[in-house]
Amino acid sequence: MYFRFTEEAFAALISIVFIIQSFEKLVEISHDAPIIVDPKKVFDSPCICYLNDPMVLSNNITVRPRIMDIDAEECRRRGGEALGLQCRFKPDVYMLSILLTFGTFALAYGLNIFRKTHFLNSMIRNGISDFGVFIAIVVMTTVSKFTGLELPVLNIPANFRPTIDRPWLINPLSVNWYVALMAVLPAIFYTILIVMDQQITAVIINRKDNKLRKDFGYHLDLLVIAILIVICGSLGLPFYVAGTVLSVMHVDSLRLQSDTSAPGEKAQFLGIKEQRLTAIIAHLLIGFSVFITPVIKLVPLPVLIGIFLYMGVVSMLGLQFIQRIAMLFMPIKYQPDYVWLRLVRMKRVHLFTFCQILSIAALFAVKYTKTFSMLFPLMLVLMVIIRMFFMEKVFTKQELLALDDPVPSFRSVISPKGQSAKGKKGTIGDEELENPRETEEGRKKTSSNH
Repeated sequence: MYFRFTEEAFAALISIVFIIQSFEKLVEISHDAPIIVDPKKVFDSPCICYLNDPMVLSNNITVRPRIMDIDAEECRRRGGEALGLQCRFKPDVYMLSILLTFGTFALAYGLNIFRKTHFLNSMIRNGISDFGVFIAIVVMTTVSKFTGLELPVLNIPANFRPTIDRPWLINPLSVNWYVALMAVLPAIFYTILIVMDQQITAVIINRKDNKLRKDFGYHLDLLVIAILIVICGSLGLPFYVAGTVLSVMHVDSLRLQSDTSAPGEKAQFLGIKEQRLTAIIAHLLIGFSVFITPVIKLVPLPVLIGIFLYMGVVSMLGLQFIQRIAMLFMPIKYQPDYVWLRLVRMKRVHLFTFCQILSIAALFAVKYTKTFSMLFPLMLVLMVIIRMFFMEKVFTKQELLALDDPVPSFRSVISPKGQSAKGKKGTIGDEELENPRETEEGRKKTSSNH
């Protein structure tokens, strides 16, 4: 059973990992192009290439030959080791990388929220927002070319082949029998992670907030994933599931809004343009990217880091969890008029948020601790258990229905008629609950009659 409590904790974890890795990649650029505070140290430390072929002098002393006035790349091509500050001195490269990263993020985010402004007509605004990431990449790449600096690019293999020297098809009988037995426990953990990752992402996409018209297919998705895992495992390719951040951004790019005609009228969210064309084209282009590596290498790595930072931030801002965190710092009179805020007292909302923060912190602790990182899938299962048993004791059913509506049960999945017959009632597991909205309205009517 998956709830918003589990979904948003996992989605927030993935988004924060995107953000953290973006900053880590940005810091890695400084290793090859550090910021030199004192330029005098650079001139006092020339680049010297020490070759690996030793030389024996007349007095039987072995030394490594060295070459002066050579750059680090040429030294590595000769099989040597480059030492000295001048080997890594690339003026202004790291500062420009920082500007390109945050410039790409700011431009992509600005174009994303451009659809909510009142400039131009809605068709032009939506078109610019839909292609905001592409526009940001083109603009910032063009800016980087005008600087004349040599920036790092994405390291892409020149040939499409296995990393090690082996045939494409893996022979399962080539490993020893005890290796297969030792792999059983990691395989169980990995299966849990795949199922949780796939299902949580599917639940986030199929939430009623997105107003999807087509039914969900959780079990069919898992069947397709299982078949693909067998194929990928036979070829030695990485396993893959639905990416949380990419899926959220894909759905967000297909949002439909009403046309506004009256001054000051806000566009209303109508739903999602449900089709398969964009996903098919996107994945075909991903496969086609193997043949256009020279074009991809034109994009500087800092620009791509900015896009990763943008994806992590944007996918996280749409979570109710982030909305509840923001309300911790808002006066009551400035708080948005959320429906669930009318049904649950503010102290209880903050308590629910605090429990969710603790769960995310626990996920981070397990994920980034090498000793316990293998237990991360079990931590996800533990979160579901905590939600199903512990949270039921702390919060009432009405509060959980307002803050943490669950995934439809298996019975409702295979019985569409039963699902529609429930109407506006909420479910936790297979148990029907009274809709708190209707209860609140009924109380108001009763009090007004008295």
